[in-house]
Amino acid sequence: MSMLNPSGTQKRSGCVNLVLVGTVVGICGFGLYSCVRDDDEVSDNEVAEVQNGHTYDNNHYVPGAGYYHAPFHAWFPHRYNEYNSGRGYYAGGAWNSSPNTSAVIASTPDSSAVSRVNSQWRSANPGVVASRKASIASSRSTTRGGFGSFFRGGGS
Repeated sequence: MSMLNPSGTQKRSGCVNLVLVGTVVGICGFGLYSCVRDDDEVSDNEVAEVQNGHTYDNNHYVPGAGYYHAPFHAWFPHRYNEYNSGRGYYAGGAWNSSPNTSAVIASTPDSSAVSRVNSQWRSANPGVVASRKASIASSRSTTRGGFGSFFRGGGS
């Protein structure tokens, strides 16, 4: 028996217990938070077929949206200068008696055209969109590093 503790029971510091409990609760709380957070939610705008600021050639095809007509900076349902014997040549959304003679063979669509074509593409290709969203979400939830890699010698 100790002279300092005549009852024979051992006392631990309340401060040490509080720190230990706080640490365990903190680690468990972070683990639960990281399992249920909504960071894996992928918005439609993140899944796109066409990118802002990119240059596209005439007749660049986007399923569900059509063909890019570079002189007109937009997508249309028929190929640029497509010929139909009863209608003529198709360019920029209209049938003409002669082909369009623009020298523009590639251009960069404006942001409203990009937004419109991506919306049409997403509507026409829900399976592809779902697959891409799943792929993005999966890549976000992949854990690299963490405490485990530090204790295995992989941390810096």
